[in-house]
Amino acid sequence: VLLPPPVAVAAVDAAMRAVSLREVALPLRTSTDVPGTTGRLILMPGWIGASGAARPAPSCAFGLKIVAKYRRAAGDARGTHVGAVLL
Repeated sequence: VLLPPPVAVAAVDAAMRAVSLREVALPLRTSTDVPGTTGRLILMPGWIGASGAARPAPSCAFGLKIVAKYRRAAGDARGTHVGAVLL
């Protein structure tokens, strides 16, 4: 489901404020080569309301950003990055 731009902006604003207040956990990203290609698979997890956060959130949620990055020539129609955010 895609959010309308004003709703998306408000959600990102709230998320960035939670990061500043240390209410979230953002582990280091993990990446690995994609065998037989010039690509890398990159995983970026995060959660809010998890135990250990500086201030507990009213609810707990998690997300994962997944990106596949390939070295390709400039202008390649396939681009260099493909990704998704799962919530």
